[in-house]
Amino acid sequence: MLRTDVLARLLVERLHSLGPMPESAAVDVIDMRAPGRGHETVRWAQHRGLIRRIAGTDDEPMLEAAGAPRSLAS
Repeated sequence: MLRTDVLARLLVERLHSLGPMPESAAVDVIDMRAPGRGHETVRWAQHRGLIRRIAGTDDEPMLEAAGAPRSLAS
């Protein structure tokens, strides 16, 4: 079983490489590697400041890596 911190690190790497993604997609990606651990991992990563929620185009929040620039001009 993968540890929560390892799952969070994998999520952060994915967000760095692909950019922001809907929170539900992030949970699904984690659940593929460790079933039932998606929400726990997202909460853990947010609590430790690894990822943050940003406004999405729909009602669903998006997640991005905390160190990611907010725009190309950043």
